[in-house]
Amino acid sequence: MTKHLSLTVVLAGVVGLSVLAAGQSQLDIALEGPWILFTGTMNANGSPVAVLVAVAPISSTAPDPVDPHSHFHHSPQISSGNGFYLPSSGIFCLSFGQCAPSAGSTFNNGQGYAPEPILTLKGNSSNSKWLSYGGNNDVVILPMPDFYHSDGTWPMRFHSDHTLNVSVDPVNYTVGLILHYSEATARLRLYSCTPKSQTAISVTDCPNEAQDGQNHLIEVTNTGTLRLQMRAPDTTDDCDHHVRYAFHQMLKLLDPNYTDYPKYRYIEPAQGMNINDSGVFETSGDDCFTNDAGDQDDPPPPAIRHPVAAMQENSAEQSNPFSGTLNKINTQDWPSSEDPKLKNNERFKAARDTFDMALKLNGSLLITDVRRMGYLTALSADQIGSLIAELQTGRSKKQITKDENDTIDKLVTLKRDLNAFADGTKNGADCRAAQVLVQ
Repeated sequence: MTKHLSLTVVLAGVVGLSVLAAGQSQLDIALEGPWILFTGTMNANGSPVAVLVAVAPISSTAPDPVDPHSHFHHSPQISSGNGFYLPSSGIFCLSFGQCAPSAGSTFNNGQGYAPEPILTLKGNSSNSKWLSYGGNNDVVILPMPDFYHSDGTWPMRFHSDHTLNVSVDPVNYTVGLILHYSEATARLRLYSCTPKSQTAISVTDCPNEAQDGQNHLIEVTNTGTLRLQMRAPDTTDDCDHHVRYAFHQMLKLLDPNYTDYPKYRYIEPAQGMNINDSGVFETSGDDCFTNDAGDQDDPPPPAIRHPVAAMQENSAEQSNPFSGTLNKINTQDWPSSEDPKLKNNERFKAARDTFDMALKLNGSLLITDVRRMGYLTALSADQIGSLIAELQTGRSKKQITKDENDTIDKLVTLKRDLNAFADGTKNGADCRAAQVLVQ
């Protein structure tokens, strides 16, 4: 009888642990892109809890996807399959049931993993205050992981000026990290934070569930891997303009006058790897580094300057990095439906109706909705292209008026911007910007 009772107690305990474990599972957070990392603490019910903070320099991302020079990374996104783009600026806290749960205590490389180097810069009294970056950047407070390991490295070297006089020898720096947590909740939610000071933050400063412009909670399922990404643009250019430009914006955020880290004034990523996995860099005969000062010198050309850096965005644009561009195309590019050449044209009506379907998705940060915006604008661009061909065929048969020429010119501009927007909703697969740890 005693044995049966003991067995029952043991089984009950196992069942109880299983029930508790059902709500908890392991989680890896994959960080990809030009993130600046800080270690710190957060006040949780009167006790300091270790946290890891990831800052996305918003000047290296483009809510306006019209980027002919391929400088900008895509806006940061959080995803476990489907997911969300982050709002264009603010301080957010990733919740494992609560903001800043007690997980790891220090930022340590996992045992058994190669200790690949993270580019580590010494912080100072100014740039270590990461809370101050939330006004014009995306700041994400993460639980301190149990451990981390590298998710890829790439050879890079640095220069003090825009010449090939190398100031730091080539090093394979980490371009991505995996943060490992032994326990995390089944649902992972972002909270928006409004700190009461620029020197300290408490969980009580993060009471609001982050939402997009269509009132979707920014929440994803714990599938085992959560991706916090700033993807690179879709390009096959070996010059990696996006890497040079992104790193420069990272350094500028930490060191506005480029005085604290002079050796890292310019970055030069390798163009490829040889058979021994050593970096293959440009030679003096190449023009990627020496003749492409626009990648890294400031200010960037006005045509590609980030809208947040150039002007204060309105609330609609802040809620969705893609909505501002759609609205701009809608108000500035679309010809009037009262234009005599277009008023009763079926192709024009079809193109307009398709674009309006994309416009109705304004405010949504769901990755699938953004991709749908891109699909619809590309379809609208195809319809506009057919309309242009139709009008140009008519033009070849008779004398064309100035107004008719103006209509065709407007349609050509519209098609170009629709296609550029569609391209900007795609996710590039390559990112070789070094992540930076400030200590």
